Amino acid sequence: MPSSTLFATRAPGYGRSGDVLTVVPFLGLARELAALLLPVRPSPQFRADLERSLLAAARQQNAQWAVTGFTPSATPYGGRFTPIERRWVIGAAAAAVGSAVSIAGIVAYMLHRRSEHVA
Repeated sequence: MPSSTLFATRAPGYGRSGDVLTVVPFLGLARELAALLLPVRPSPQFRADLERSLLAAARQQNAQWAVTGFTPSATPYGGRFTPIERRWVIGAAAAAVGSAVSIAGIVAYMLHRRSEHVA
C-alpha cells in the first residue's frame, strides 16, 4: 500500500503497521535545493496581468455584494459559510424551528383534548 506522504521514509525500528514517518534523510536535499534556487522578480507583464485580474475580482465581489447584500469572503474557504450556504442554513434552521413549534402545538392540543375527555 503506497504512502500518502511524499518524500518521507519509515523511521528505523518501525514496521509497516507503525506508520511512523521521518523526513530527516531529506533535510540535506532541502538545504541544497534552497541554496540553488534564487528568488525571481516577476516580469512587468506578469505584474500588470495580476493587477488587472485582482481589480476585476474586486469589481466582481462588489457587484455580487450590491446584488445579494452579502459581503463575499476573501477566499472560498475564508468564512464559515458562503452567502448561498448561509441562506440554506437559515432556511433549514427556520424549518426546524417551525417543525418543533408545530409538534409542540399538536402535543398541547392532544393533552388539552385528553383533559377534556377525563373531566
